[in-house]
Amino acid sequence: MAKILVVDDTDIVLFATEQTLIRCGHVVSIASNGVEALELWDSTFDLLLTDRDMPQMGGRELIRCLIGHGETRPIILMTGDHQLYEREVLSWGAAALLYKPFELNKLISIIDRLLSPT
Repeated sequence: MAKILVVDDTDIVLFATEQTLIRCGHVVSIASNGVEALELWDSTFDLLLTDRDMPQMGGRELIRCLIGHGETRPIILMTGDHQLYEREVLSWGAAALLYKPFELNKLISIIDRLLSPT
C-alpha cells in the first residue's frame, strides 16, 4: 500500500484514477492543479501522478519545483501529447511518462515497478 497524490484538472480522470488506486489498496489524495498539489505534498506521500497541462501550474512546473527542492520520490507524468518524448520528461525529473488515454492496468504496472524495492 502506498500513499499517492493524483493531480489532474479533468474530473473524470481524477475519479477513475482515484477509484482504481483505492481498489488496489492505495491511499489517494487528489488535486486539480500544481498549486493545490504543492499545498498537499508532504513527507507522507510515496508517489506523485500528475497531468502535464493544467491551469495555474502544470505538471512540468510542478516537477521542476519539487526536484528543485530536492524531491527524490517517484513522479509519473501523464499527457495526451504523444509528441512528447520520454527522455525529455525524464530530464525534468519524472520517473515515468504515461500517455493518455491509458489503460488503468498500465498505470498500476508502472506504480508497482516504481515502488517495488530494488
